[in-house]
Amino acid sequence: MWDRGDFRPPVVLTTQLTWPTGLGFRGNHVYVADGGGSITALHLACPFQTPQLLFSGQGDVYAADLAVDDRYVFWIHANAWGEGAVMRALRSGRDEIVLVSGQEEPAGIAADPFAVYWTSRKSGLVGVVPKTGGPPRVLASGLVSPKRIAVDRTHVFWMDHGGAGDAYHNGRLMRLPK
Repeated sequence: MWDRGDFRPPVVLTTQLTWPTGLGFRGNHVYVADGGGSITALHLACPFQTPQLLFSGQGDVYAADLAVDDRYVFWIHANAWGEGAVMRALRSGRDEIVLVSGQEEPAGIAADPFAVYWTSRKSGLVGVVPKTGGPPRVLASGLVSPKRIAVDRTHVFWMDHGGAGDAYHNGRLMRLPK
Protein backbone atom coordinates (compact mmCIF):
# COMPACT_ATOMS: atom_id res chain seq x y z
CA MET A 1 0.00 0.00 0.00
CA TRP A 2 1.44 3.37 -0.93
CA ASP A 3 1.04 6.63 0.91
CA ARG A 4 -1.93 8.48 -0.66
CA GLY A 5 -0.12 11.75 0.09
CA ASP A 6 2.26 10.99 -2.83
CA PHE A 7 -0.57 10.42 -5.31
CA ARG A 8 -0.68 12.72 -8.34
CA PRO A 9 -3.52 12.41 -10.83
CA PRO A 10 -2.56 11.70 -14.45
CA VAL A 11 -2.55 14.53 -16.96
CA VAL A 12 -4.96 14.18 -19.87
CA LEU A 13 -3.08 15.24 -23.01
CA THR A 14 -6.06 14.96 -25.35
CA THR A 15 -9.49 13.39 -25.55
CA GLN A 16 -9.67 13.61 -29.34
CA LEU A 17 -8.75 10.01 -30.17
CA THR A 18 -10.84 7.34 -31.86
CA TRP A 19 -9.95 3.84 -30.61
CA PRO A 20 -6.20 4.40 -29.98
CA THR A 21 -4.15 1.43 -31.20
CA GLY A 22 -0.49 2.47 -31.18
CA LEU A 23 1.83 4.79 -29.29
CA GLY A 24 5.35 6.05 -29.98
CA PHE A 25 7.68 8.74 -28.63
CA ARG A 26 10.46 10.80 -30.16
CA GLY A 27 11.91 14.00 -28.82
CA ASN A 28 9.18 16.24 -27.40
CA HIS A 29 6.35 14.51 -29.27
CA VAL A 30 4.07 11.56 -28.69
CA TYR A 31 2.58 9.90 -31.78
CA VAL A 32 -0.73 8.03 -31.70
CA ALA A 33 -2.24 5.61 -34.22
CA ASP A 34 -5.99 5.11 -34.05
CA GLY A 35 -8.73 2.86 -35.31
CA GLY A 36 -10.00 5.66 -37.50
CA GLY A 37 -6.85 5.23 -39.60
CA SER A 38 -5.22 8.45 -38.43
CA ILE A 39 -1.76 9.20 -37.10
CA THR A 40 -1.56 12.26 -34.84
CA ALA A 41 1.27 14.01 -33.02
CA LEU A 42 1.11 15.92 -29.73
CA HIS A 43 3.81 18.15 -28.28
CA LEU A 44 4.44 16.97 -24.70
CA ALA A 45 5.12 20.47 -23.39
CA CYS A 46 1.65 21.66 -24.49
CA PRO A 47 -1.05 19.54 -22.86
CA PHE A 48 -4.68 20.10 -23.85
CA GLN A 49 -3.66 21.09 -27.37
CA THR A 50 -5.42 19.94 -30.50
CA PRO A 51 -3.39 17.01 -31.88
CA GLN A 52 -1.57 17.63 -35.16
CA LEU A 53 -3.10 15.32 -37.78
CA LEU A 54 -0.28 13.78 -39.82
CA PHE A 55 -2.32 11.22 -41.79
CA SER A 56 -6.05 10.85 -42.06
CA GLY A 57 -7.94 7.57 -42.15
CA GLN A 58 -9.84 6.56 -45.25
CA GLY A 59 -13.11 4.67 -44.92
CA ASP A 60 -12.61 1.21 -43.44
CA VAL A 61 -8.82 1.58 -43.06
CA TYR A 62 -7.23 1.76 -39.61
CA ALA A 63 -3.74 2.22 -38.18
CA ALA A 64 -2.99 -0.89 -36.12
CA ASP A 65 0.33 0.11 -34.53
CA LEU A 66 3.23 2.52 -35.03
CA ALA A 67 6.93 3.08 -34.44
CA VAL A 68 8.91 6.33 -34.56
CA ASP A 69 12.56 7.15 -35.12
CA ASP A 70 14.50 10.41 -35.51
CA ARG A 71 13.22 10.95 -39.06
CA TYR A 72 10.20 8.75 -39.78
CA VAL A 73 6.88 7.45 -38.53
CA PHE A 74 6.19 3.81 -39.49
CA TRP A 75 2.78 2.23 -39.13
CA ILE A 76 0.61 -0.74 -39.95
CA HIS A 77 -2.17 0.26 -42.36
CA ALA A 78 -5.00 -2.28 -42.46
CA ASN A 79 -8.61 -2.62 -43.51
CA ALA A 80 -11.63 -4.40 -42.05
CA TRP A 81 -10.90 -7.53 -44.11
CA GLY A 82 -7.42 -7.95 -42.63
CA GLU A 83 -5.47 -6.75 -45.67
CA GLY A 84 -2.68 -4.38 -44.83
CA ALA A 85 0.64 -2.72 -45.49
CA VAL A 86 3.73 -1.41 -43.72
CA MET A 87 3.89 2.35 -44.24
CA ARG A 88 6.53 5.06 -43.79
CA ALA A 89 6.45 8.87 -43.83
CA LEU A 90 8.48 11.76 -42.53
CA ARG A 91 7.57 12.81 -38.98
CA SER A 92 6.27 16.07 -40.47
CA GLY A 93 3.55 14.06 -42.24
CA ARG A 94 5.03 14.31 -45.75
CA ASP A 95 6.27 11.71 -48.25
CA GLU A 96 4.05 8.78 -47.29
CA ILE A 97 5.11 5.51 -48.99
CA VAL A 98 4.24 1.83 -48.81
CA LEU A 99 7.25 -0.25 -47.71
CA VAL A 100 5.46 -3.62 -47.88
CA SER A 101 1.97 -4.39 -49.21
CA GLY A 102 -0.24 -7.48 -49.31
CA GLN A 103 0.05 -8.38 -45.62
CA GLU A 104 -2.63 -10.52 -43.97
CA GLU A 105 -3.70 -9.08 -40.61
CA PRO A 106 -0.52 -7.13 -39.88
CA ALA A 107 -0.44 -6.34 -36.18
CA GLY A 108 2.82 -5.07 -34.70
CA ILE A 109 5.66 -2.86 -35.90
CA ALA A 110 9.10 -1.85 -34.60
CA ALA A 111 12.13 -0.08 -36.08
CA ASP A 112 15.87 -0.01 -35.53
CA PRO A 113 18.43 2.31 -37.20
CA PHE A 114 18.33 0.33 -40.47
CA ALA A 115 15.11 -1.65 -40.79
CA VAL A 116 11.41 -1.97 -39.99
CA TYR A 117 10.02 -5.19 -38.48
CA TRP A 118 6.39 -6.31 -38.45
CA THR A 119 4.17 -9.22 -37.58
CA SER A 120 1.41 -10.71 -39.71
CA ARG A 121 -1.12 -12.61 -37.61
CA LYS A 122 -2.97 -14.53 -40.31
CA SER A 123 0.20 -15.37 -42.27
CA GLY A 124 1.94 -16.32 -39.01
CA LEU A 125 5.14 -14.50 -39.84
CA VAL A 126 7.64 -11.90 -38.70
CA GLY A 127 9.14 -9.81 -41.50
CA VAL A 128 11.78 -7.14 -42.03
CA VAL A 129 12.31 -4.51 -44.73
CA PRO A 130 15.00 -1.82 -45.08
CA LYS A 131 13.83 1.63 -43.93
CA THR A 132 14.72 2.99 -47.35
CA GLY A 133 12.51 0.38 -49.04
CA GLY A 134 13.46 -2.71 -50.96
CA PRO A 135 12.58 -6.38 -50.88
CA PRO A 136 11.14 -7.64 -47.58
CA ARG A 137 12.46 -10.79 -45.88
CA VAL A 138 10.67 -13.30 -43.69
CA LEU A 139 12.53 -13.74 -40.38
CA ALA A 140 10.16 -16.31 -38.84
CA SER A 141 7.16 -18.23 -40.20
CA GLY A 142 4.82 -20.99 -39.11
CA LEU A 143 3.72 -18.99 -36.06
CA VAL A 144 0.18 -19.20 -34.65
CA SER A 145 -0.73 -15.51 -34.31
CA PRO A 146 2.22 -13.14 -33.79
CA LYS A 147 1.22 -9.72 -32.55
CA ARG A 148 3.36 -7.15 -30.67
CA ILE A 149 7.02 -6.82 -31.62
CA ALA A 150 10.12 -5.06 -30.26
CA VAL A 151 13.79 -4.86 -31.22
CA ASP A 152 17.07 -4.15 -29.50
CA ARG A 153 20.60 -3.95 -30.95
CA THR A 154 20.89 -7.67 -31.63
CA HIS A 155 17.47 -9.36 -31.45
CA VAL A 156 13.84 -9.21 -32.55
CA PHE A 157 11.24 -10.09 -29.86
CA TRP A 158 7.55 -10.81 -30.42
CA MET A 159 4.52 -12.29 -28.73
CA ASP A 160 2.86 -15.27 -30.43
CA HIS A 161 -0.72 -15.64 -29.17
CA GLY A 162 -1.27 -19.35 -29.27
CA GLY A 163 0.33 -22.70 -29.43
CA ALA A 164 -0.87 -26.16 -28.60
CA GLY A 165 -4.27 -26.26 -26.92
CA ASP A 166 -5.94 -23.14 -25.63
CA ALA A 167 -4.49 -20.15 -27.53
CA TYR A 168 -5.28 -17.76 -24.67
CA HIS A 169 -3.21 -19.71 -22.15
CA ASN A 170 -0.37 -20.80 -24.40
CA GLY A 171 1.00 -17.48 -25.58
CA ARG A 172 4.73 -17.31 -26.13
CA LEU A 173 7.37 -14.59 -25.98
CA MET A 174 9.86 -15.35 -28.74
CA ARG A 175 13.28 -14.03 -29.75
CA LEU A 176 15.45 -14.33 -32.82
CA PRO A 177 18.84 -12.79 -33.71
CA LYS A 178 18.63 -10.11 -36.38
